[in-house]
Amino acid sequence: MARQTILTTILFLAVLSTHAQSDDDFGLDIAIGCEKKLTKALSMDFEADFRSQDNTSHPERWSIGGGLEYKILSKKKYSIKAAAGWEHIWQYH
Repeated sequence: MARQTILTTILFLAVLSTHAQSDDDFGLDIAIGCEKKLTKALSMDFEADFRSQDNTSHPERWSIGGGLEYKILSKKKYSIKAAAGWEHIWQYH
């Protein structure tokens, strides 16, 4: 049971999309993230993102980030949480 709850709290997201910027150009946006429940009330997350442009030949932006979330109060109808996070972005112009 504990193994199942740990596995269900891990979130894996990969998004791949193309953006039509003009008739002969497109970009690529790839994002990945995961979340890990540390205790019953505390969880942490991590994410990374990559964006390209000029027919995917030029990186436009990289970013990484992470955060912590603490569930202060949990009721059946609502919960109160406090969270803090950080994200670093590298942009190429």
